Amino acid sequence: MLNPIHPRNRRQRNLERLQAYISGALASGVPKGLLKKRLFQSGWGRDIISGVLPDTKPNLLAVVSLIGLIVFFTGLAVFAGGPRFTGFFAAGGSEWEDLTEINVNSSIQSVQHLIVFGNFKPQNCADGMLVQNGNSQINFTTQFETVQNSQCVSAVASFNNVIYDPDSNGTLQATYKIYYGKIVQTVTFIPPTPENYQIVNGSAFAIRVALSLPAVAWLELDGVNKSMTGNGTVWWSEENQTFGNHTFRAHTQLASSEQRSITTQASAPVPVQVQSPPPIINITLVAPTPANQSTLTKKEFTANVTFSDIVYGPVLELISNRTGVPQYQNLSMTGGNKSWIRDVTNLNNGVYEFAIYANNTKSEPRTVTINYQEPLAQQTKSATITQFSATSPESAESEVQITAVVKNSGQAEIKTVSGTASIYKGTELMSEVSLGSAGNITIGNSATLAGKWKPQTLGKYKATVVIKYDNEEAKEAASFSVGQANLEVARTSVFQTPDGKAEFLAELNNKWVEAIPAVAEFKIKFEGVVIETLKSEEISVPPNGAKAASVVWDPAGRDVKSLGAEITVTYSGKSITAAIEPATKPPAVQQEVKAEAEQGQKQQEELKANSEQEKTASGLTGAFTAIKTADKKTAAVAIAVIAGLFGAIFYAVRMDLLPQLGKPKKPAGPWQQAAKTGGQQAAAQPGSKAALYKQWHDYYEAYYKKYYPQWYEYLKRSGKL
Repeated sequence: MLNPIHPRNRRQRNLERLQAYISGALASGVPKGLLKKRLFQSGWGRDIISGVLPDTKPNLLAVVSLIGLIVFFTGLAVFAGGPRFTGFFAAGGSEWEDLTEINVNSSIQSVQHLIVFGNFKPQNCADGMLVQNGNSQINFTTQFETVQNSQCVSAVASFNNVIYDPDSNGTLQATYKIYYGKIVQTVTFIPPTPENYQIVNGSAFAIRVALSLPAVAWLELDGVNKSMTGNGTVWWSEENQTFGNHTFRAHTQLASSEQRSITTQASAPVPVQVQSPPPIINITLVAPTPANQSTLTKKEFTANVTFSDIVYGPVLELISNRTGVPQYQNLSMTGGNKSWIRDVTNLNNGVYEFAIYANNTKSEPRTVTINYQEPLAQQTKSATITQFSATSPESAESEVQITAVVKNSGQAEIKTVSGTASIYKGTELMSEVSLGSAGNITIGNSATLAGKWKPQTLGKYKATVVIKYDNEEAKEAASFSVGQANLEVARTSVFQTPDGKAEFLAELNNKWVEAIPAVAEFKIKFEGVVIETLKSEEISVPPNGAKAASVVWDPAGRDVKSLGAEITVTYSGKSITAAIEPATKPPAVQQEVKAEAEQGQKQQEELKANSEQEKTASGLTGAFTAIKTADKKTAAVAIAVIAGLFGAIFYAVRMDLLPQLGKPKKPAGPWQQAAKTGGQQAAAQPGSKAALYKQWHDYYEAYYKKYYPQWYEYLKRSGKL
């Protein structure tokens, strides 16, 4: 039975709850006519009901207005520019690697959310985040920051909820978007690219660029785009252009280089002679360049190289892979003629690959491992959380076991370590759980900290742990659930539809706190033998709610009373099976519709006496008065709106008041014919628009048959019902 929200005193808040209530009822398959009458019974005015639950009959004015809005916003989108294809998120004048959205109700005062950075980690945690509510930027602070190798790995963003209202009982909702992982790309010319305004002897020149992030680069030369050769962060192009002035710059999807202008001119004439092929440049790495696959115990190395011919501006390309994503650096070398050198310093522990580029020639690549250890006098203490987990019990009566394994990853013994786990449900802090302590953890060894927490309700949770050791700390996070997705088959039935088909129904009850997608398979039986197997569309069963699964089948002359079925519901890797016994009663929702029809006479009398229509007429008078003082455009819009209101009033009078006048003044509307001819489509697609038409048709047929038999007989004879 429907139990709608009552108006009470706080009209604005209850209107928002009313809209949410209507959306849920319509999604569950409740007929709109039944829903409107329930709302009117509970005290809501007709104008309010019409505003939040408009009639389903198409309105020409509404259709034209909708088309106009679509054209307007489509044009606005084209004017503002096409969609972005960078793969990142744009906000606040920057692009971001990741985006997360949080829905917060008005009972929460402060919001905290853990951010774990991906490939793009800032040096300052706050610089890598942006919090927005709609188009407004929200001020925030960061807590529980984790920094490794001068990069922010994770942090908790904390900010005040802009809709916080302790008296609202959480009825309002706000959506916050947290952008994180700021994208920064640069495109830089490197030698042997000609300098700006340089005069180049000859028509040939080379252009070479370095990118701060791996990407595809292309060249814009004299206003024409052309591809470049390269990979990762190094790209180049060999050009041979006519003598004269040329401009060029390089682009990626995220950034562009400076623009340079050069002049190419003819070289001084030289005596004609037989030219030998240009020599092949050989690149040789010499001492003290480290050997390939060598391990170094210091933070630097020197690359020393000789060439078989004179070169200009060779570059050392250094590639590191410590974070799981290759990081490229292009380092210029010092020297001259055939001998060049480069010192690479301040390296962190890890694996590095390097090679030398000159005149589009690459040396052999070499790989070195940096394994530096501080002197004994500077040994550091470090603890790493190698494992953090929380069990997921199936019952709220069971305890959650929280475990953290802490390893001494430093160069000194850890005297004592302790831990505390914070339990969150969404953004709400539920509890702080002590994980105890341990002491005297030697280098390379581990200790286990553990605690227990007893939940109160089912749902999904998150636990964050803070480990403190010898005036230092480390953090980790894990997710867990209390309970699991669970469906049950409640009521089942099979009955004969008005067009002679057999409809099999099963009510699915969701015992979980989130919606569960499910698919029902019906094995139809005749005299105990399976003769057909049908599957329903995917059904989303609402949290702690119910949804019907159904299929319609042509029995081909068989008596529906002799048909049964076995239903198997598959969801979340599980399945349940139930039997459907033959029955002749229609489904529960139609029974409820028929019960509601018995109160129809009383509701019609209330609708006639409803003073809300008088208020509507008064409002129209005021609208006509306003037109006199408006400009021509405003008047045109107002006239169109008033015409639509008159159409809506006429429709309401025709549908709700004419039955009391006996014979209808005008043939029934197009929905009756759609319901009459849409039976097969309604049966084949439960929940479709045709099925909704059919439910509406069945309701009015029962209603008029009981209370207005003369109109009922007239509509039946004329084929309009």
